[in-house]
This record gives sequence, C-alpha cells and structure tokens, in this order.
Amino acid sequence: MSVLSGDYQVVKESIGHPMEDSALLDTNKGYLPIRRGTNFSDANLEGANLQGANLTGSLFRRANLKNANFKDCILTNADFTDAIIDSTNFDGAKLDGAIGLTERA
Repeated sequence: MSVLSGDYQVVKESIGHPMEDSALLDTNKGYLPIRRGTNFSDANLEGANLQGANLTGSLFRRANLKNANFKDCILTNADFTDAIIDSTNFDGAKLDGAIGLTERA
C-alpha cells in the first residue's frame, strides 16, 4: 500500500498556468507535489479533493478513490484499473483515453 492516506486537497498551483505542470496536494504529512503522470497506484485517496488538477497519464491502479473529487480535472490517458470508484465525482473531467472506468450513466 502507498504511503498516501488520509485527507488531501489541491491547495495551489505551484508552476505555470492553472491546471498545467504541477500543483501541491495538502496531506496530513505536509505538501506533496503532483503533476502529470503521478503514480497514485495503491494509494488511499478516499475523500481527496483534486479538483481542477492536470493529472494526464497518471496511474490510479488499485487506488481507493471513494468520495474523491476529480471535478474539472484533466485525466487524459489516466489508468484506473481495479480502482475503488464509489461516489467519485468526475463532473467536467476530461477522460479521453482513460482506462479502467466502466460506462457511466
């Protein structure tokens, strides 16, 4: 299991224009930089607020994403294989090429 667990929220963009390059994720252990291609495999991101982050090509394999907020995220080519997706918010997210998601109603 990943060292990531607990409450997370993207708190500010650290480089460039919003939704580009990198952001900071506020964790219970300090700030964690996140960017395109971040590996969240096996992470516990239950209830995480990642709204608006650019997570293109990121890996969420087997991650707990229950009640996570991906509203307006860029998740192009992200991998959600075997992730726990329950009450996860993908409103307005760009999911082109994302894998591991079942058909959404």
